[in-house]
Amino acid sequence: MIDEAKVRDKAIRRLERAADLAYAMLLDEKIDAKTRQGWSKRFTDAVRTLNHVVNDREIRELGKRVDLILEYRKKLASE
Repeated sequence: MIDEAKVRDKAIRRLERAADLAYAMLLDEKIDAKTRQGWSKRFTDAVRTLNHVVNDREIRELGKRVDLILEYRKKLASE
């Protein structure tokens, strides 16, 4: 069985490392402008994907909390 949380956490760590590397490369003045522009795109893509993955995780956690609250309210109503 695949642990989604572990897979997601691993993906987040990889995206963070990719964004860090791309950011460092786009700031490197020894690299020509066109290459730095490519690193800028990679940085933007990594950060956009990272934000999507993190937001997805937060939405899932909120959904779980809502389910618990609804379950609790249902339990109180039946007593």
